[in-house]
Amino acid sequence: RPAHGGLRDRLMYGQRFVYYVAIVVDLFGRLMWIISLMPLEDYPIPLLPEILAPFLSAIELARRAMWGVFRLENEHLNNTGYRRIDGPVPDHFDTAMRKAPAAETKTLFQIIKELSIIVGLGGALIGFSIYFGLT
Repeated sequence: RPAHGGLRDRLMYGQRFVYYVAIVVDLFGRLMWIISLMPLEDYPIPLLPEILAPFLSAIELARRAMWGVFRLENEHLNNTGYRRIDGPVPDHFDTAMRKAPAAETKTLFQIIKELSIIVGLGGALIGFSIYFGLT
């Protein structure tokens, strides 16, 4: 595949540099966990491990999300390619609805009532959690 620079023939993102940037970001993200192995307790900056931990976790989370998107692209290209079906994947919303459903309008009182119920139940749940957590 030298004609495609090591990438597949069909690409969903038009620019090839997106894939190369993703490769570099993935390599960088995969190597970031090595920082968590370093003994940073003796480092002159106080609380450095506590500061770095959320950033390392966020980098790993972003890296996994990025590859989730590429996995979805791979599945889509395989489903619409030579393996399972020929042509585009049909959209379930191709047919127009005969009559649009009437929009439900709520009064301000109904909205306030619903919000107060949700906030009240959430507050009660938090209160019970704190009460039973302390006893």
